Amino acid sequence: MGRAVAQQPPFYWLVVTLKVGLVEGRHMTQLMGPFPNADLCELTLKITLEGLKRQGVDPKSSACRNDVTVTIPGGG
Repeated sequence: MGRAVAQQPPFYWLVVTLKVGLVEGRHMTQLMGPFPNADLCELTLKITLEGLKRQGVDPKSSACRNDVTVTIPGGG
């Protein structure tokens, strides 16, 4: 497994975790950004959550963060 670290203060990342997943025990996560400030991230998060609600999708969690680490599966 590789890791990509997106800890670039003062940038913010939108993180939405859905209740569904492709692998048992691992929920699908959507990551968007970076955003230059928390206000723009929060606005985008609000719009994203409204879009998901219209589609009948209920997220497990959502937040704007500036300390995101992503694990990327290795290729052999």
